[in-house]
Amino acid sequence: MSGSTSGWTPRSIETIVRCLGTSTECAVVETDDGATAYAKFVGNAEGPHVLACEWIAVHLAALLGLPTLQFAIVDLPATLAFRFPSGGFAEAGPAFVTKEALDAIPWSGQTEDLRKLENLADITRMVVLDTWILNCDRYRPSGPSRLVRRNCDNVLLVGEGARAGHFRLVAMDHTHSFTCGRSLDARIANIGQIKSMDIFGLFPEIIEFVQKEVVLDCAARLAAVSAGAILPVVESVPSAWGLDAATRTALVRFVHERAQFLSTTILDSLGTICWPQTTMMGVC
Repeated sequence: MSGSTSGWTPRSIETIVRCLGTSTECAVVETDDGATAYAKFVGNAEGPHVLACEWIAVHLAALLGLPTLQFAIVDLPATLAFRFPSGGFAEAGPAFVTKEALDAIPWSGQTEDLRKLENLADITRMVVLDTWILNCDRYRPSGPSRLVRRNCDNVLLVGEGARAGHFRLVAMDHTHSFTCGRSLDARIANIGQIKSMDIFGLFPEIIEFVQKEVVLDCAARLAAVSAGAILPVVESVPSAWGLDAATRTALVRFVHERAQFLSTTILDSLGTICWPQTTMMGVC
């Protein structure tokens, strides 16, 4: 099978170039259209559910207007199935593939780099997305039993299409959404998850760039999210990625109900951190 809603439609993986040694055993590949891409396969050490997390998350990013790498589902043919450096096997079947962005570097973590962005508003959208999907693999706040997690590599600065000396922010790698890398099951729809007050993706260096008007726009987009809009996204996850019917139903419920919850709370939640001197939901 193959599929894409990102405007990039490769039909096949032609060559495995090299494995990168990441937690999901991502590989650099070449596709039939001549593109260099990054592929995550069934058989990776973290399991097939991380591919489902990626697929769902990039569609939710689009609902918020947040740019991601171009993506597609492309089959790995049996003739190219291979052994990972860890010893496991990349299995033939649907892989999650993202197209390489030209002139791209991971964010250094420095505030000054962000001042070179042409799409500053997307910093705010990234925080809202990560909070919506509980993405612990960009910036996770500390908690009673956890340390801060900080991963600047998942914030990509892309020079392609930007003015000289400037970049566009692109959010990448959402494998640890929803359950922080654990297997997905029907428990995702529990009320504690749906109404979690944790804010994800809010690196201290980006607080000054969070914009109230963009938060308000995101809140309106979240309020407009319906279960009917989420259902086809979840149903389009390939069966080879291991989601049973109960888990798919729970994911639709989680995504929808958490969107509704955040639509009324995200401005206040971000306000206590980003604009503590302002009376939220009143005078802004």
